Amino acid sequence: MTRGSQRDRDRERAQARTGAKGKQKDDGLTPEQRRERLEMQRRCRRRPQRKRHRVQEGIMQLEAKNRQ
Repeated sequence: MTRGSQRDRDRERAQARTGAKGKQKDDGLTPEQRRERLEMQRRCRRRPQRKRHRVQEGIMQLEAKNRQ
């Protein structure tokens, strides 16, 4: 059996397992909620980068002082 036909068989089996669902584009959120979610994800990704930048610049301060 060649690899190509094995892949095709595996795809067919996976499709049978998931049924007719396929990809669900609707996640039950409004466009505004999606924007908020994306913004929160971006903030969470940027937070470690900013901390790393402060450490490299020699400006690192204790996080406890910043939070109070």
